[in-house]
Amino acid sequence: MSLIQIIANAEAFDGKQVLVTGYLDLAFEGSELYVHCEDAEHHLIMNGVRVRASSGMNHDADKINHKYTLIVGRFHATPPDVVHPAAGTIDSITEYRMWAANDGSQ
Repeated sequence: MSLIQIIANAEAFDGKQVLVTGYLDLAFEGSELYVHCEDAEHHLIMNGVRVRASSGMNHDADKINHKYTLIVGRFHATPPDVVHPAAGTIDSITEYRMWAANDGSQ
């Protein structure tokens, strides 16, 4: 499935395991998986989902941060009363790997 499908239909994916690829931005204050690297550059969080990085992801940050990354985990739609504009959060991540050598930078 695509990240765009999850963002557009968050309620349909709520509580389900997802396999999705996007541009990963690991950060201490909150990590996001974006549709495009430009979305991360411009902090367009409505074009991404939050990620609760596993300890393994944090350990491998130098390999996957600011890269297009495949993630397998459980998606939770953001309740409508939450202020954060992201469609939801992926947690319980069981698999992750860099999708491509191209990190989106020129």
